[in-house]
Amino acid sequence: YYNRVSGPLAILLCLLLGLAPASRWGRQGARGLLRPSLLPLALAAGLTGALAAAGMRDGLQAGIVFAAAFALAANAVAAVRGLHGGWRAAPAALGHAGVALFLIGVVVSSAFGRSAGVVLPPGEEREVLGYRLTYEGMRPGPDGRDRARVAVTGPGGRFTATPALYWSEHVRGFMRSPHVERSLARDVYLSPLELVGREGSPGEPVWLAPGEAWQVGGASYTLLGIEPEMGQVVRIVARVEVAAGGRHELLRPALELDTRTGTERSVPDCASGGGEVSVVAADPMTGRVALGLPAPEGPGGGLAVELSTKPFIALVWLGSLLVLAGAFLVAFRREGETGAAPGAPAPDTA
Repeated sequence: YYNRVSGPLAILLCLLLGLAPASRWGRQGARGLLRPSLLPLALAAGLTGALAAAGMRDGLQAGIVFAAAFALAANAVAAVRGLHGGWRAAPAALGHAGVALFLIGVVVSSAFGRSAGVVLPPGEEREVLGYRLTYEGMRPGPDGRDRARVAVTGPGGRFTATPALYWSEHVRGFMRSPHVERSLARDVYLSPLELVGREGSPGEPVWLAPGEAWQVGGASYTLLGIEPEMGQVVRIVARVEVAAGGRHELLRPALELDTRTGTERSVPDCASGGGEVSVVAADPMTGRVALGLPAPEGPGGGLAVELSTKPFIALVWLGSLLVLAGAFLVAFRREGETGAAPGAPAPDTA
């Protein structure tokens, strides 16, 4: 719906921006508008045809590119001509050209951008979208957040991607932040999805009394105690301290018993390094609980990622800079005209 509504509006906007440099005050016939627009229209048709031959098949996208290219060419010509008579005639055309270039960058990047997902086993190379990826494991970043290290080799050369995948206590879930590798030709996004295949077969529940600990791989789980909560739904919350990799965190898995229906429900909690801790059974009289703990890591654990490419995205930033430059020059010109106005009243300093 958004594309169907905004697309035609973008085309109309760009056509008006392209006709604006040829417009004059007073009455003007169609020939007066058409003659200066012939060269920009020809350039726009050539660019649109080239992009269609390269694979752009969407009619709405082609229409936006044609209209935006027309506006870009018409205003670029107007800006160059305006510079011959002094810079004061060029800012508006410069801003209009920036809007057109921005739209071209958005549409072309969307039309030719690609994305694909892949699972990366540790130390093994996988190829996707012409890029060779090797997962080198998780490392804590300077900000304390876990980051994956992925060696990437592709058309732009070689780099190391460090997307973030970490546990947030605030939302009680994993947060993800992609790595963005920028270049003039394209931006490459590597987004972490999840850690996969990290655990072996789950073991039997482990009964622990308050103060007792259980070791699973490199992690230690200590039961600090339980907190019964009475009501129609009885909750037994286990306070479990997890120590792994020099970090300590408190988990609060729970076991719920609905006294009206007699049904039980386990509410697990997740450690920041991955893996759930659940309460399988509990003995409120002694404070002992049976915990379901993550199984030791098995071989073949890896990282699921999504690789995306955004070609010509630099046009978006260049267009934005042109718009800002045009706005700044217009404000500067206006300030100069105001200061030079004859008979202007002196500012009131009282």
